[in-house]
Amino acid sequence: MKLGKKATALLQRAIDLAERLSKNCGAGAPGSQGFQPNNTCSRGGGGDGGSGNGGMLVREVPVEEFAAAYNDARKGPKGNYLSEKSTEDLQAVLDGGGSFHLDETGKVGYIITGEKDLQGVFNNGGPPGSGSAAVRQAVADGAETLDCFDGKLPGIYGKLGFVETSRIAWDDQYAPKGWDYEKDGRPDVVFMRHESSIQQPKS
Repeated sequence: MKLGKKATALLQRAIDLAERLSKNCGAGAPGSQGFQPNNTCSRGGGGDGGSGNGGMLVREVPVEEFAAAYNDARKGPKGNYLSEKSTEDLQAVLDGGGSFHLDETGKVGYIITGEKDLQGVFNNGGPPGSGSAAVRQAVADGAETLDCFDGKLPGIYGKLGFVETSRIAWDDQYAPKGWDYEKDGRPDVVFMRHESSIQQPKS
């Protein structure tokens, strides 16, 4: 059976996520990332869901500098919403054409992969609105896609121009270590694409 372009792309995204999950699964298996999408935006360190700060300065930084800020954000109250990424993982992103970005405080940052996927967005106590501003800047820097847990995040990203393209259901076997089911439930993983990168049908 021949798949159309959209179906093929969706299948490839599912395969890519499955590879990430199998490589970085939860307790009882190699790694410790668990069933985690790549973005938290407003949850990494008590972040924001505001309208953003258009004047935020963002700079591209080396792997080591980003790793230190990212790992610090993972120690926050919602740090388990951020995927675990070793220095080797980050170096692989860099080798694949990706880049790492931090604001002037070093408390807000994000990753853009060589495939233009936005990952690891965090606001770890930065100025109010910085998480939203970071996402806007990431789009300006070329980010087109992202994935996140269902709940508040798709709505926040939606206000920033992202639209849902697909989702996969939660699977307990990939739950992050220490996941609070009573508080956080079993959210789907939602895949989104920025409206500016969606091809409109020809009239």
